[in-house]
Amino acid sequence: MSKIFTYMDKDMFLRLYKALVRPHLEYATAIWTPRHKKDIIAIENVQRRATKILQKTKNLSYKERLVEIGLPTLEYRRERTDVIQVYKLLNKIDVTSYDLLRVREATVTRGHNLKLFKPRARTSDRKNAFSHRVIDNWNSLTTEVVQAPTLNAFKSRLNNHWVGPNKFHAKCYEPN
Repeated sequence: MSKIFTYMDKDMFLRLYKALVRPHLEYATAIWTPRHKKDIIAIENVQRRATKILQKTKNLSYKERLVEIGLPTLEYRRERTDVIQVYKLLNKIDVTSYDLLRVREATVTRGHNLKLFKPRARTSDRKNAFSHRVIDNWNSLTTEVVQAPTLNAFKSRLNNHWVGPNKFHAKCYEPN
């Protein structure tokens, strides 16, 4: 992008990045989410390099650049996408399979009533499969978030629950 445009402000960068780059980094993340730290860093490095395009943020640290530009980390986006997909599955929105996740019986008095049952996983492949890795994040949500009436209300409540209003996820992987 920097070779094509002689001038780029924050708004132009965000539009181009969100339209041309991020969709490639986030395509089908429920299927291919990286599990090794080296893979997470490699994907995050694409965004890390892209945020250096702006002259104003070039000399800031990655976390500072994200806050200045207004972008969350890609790791946060993947976790958020996973939890949104669980909401869609449980509420039967735009999905066909409900058998992927099992709601736990209401014997626990803490938390919300849509807690998911986490089956035992013997292999690392199973532990990192969508139907297993999303359970801890989903079960840690509050009743207010889980029982949101609409998908947009859920997304808004999820963001406020995880990071608060106008803040971004602190999970950044800096290269060693």
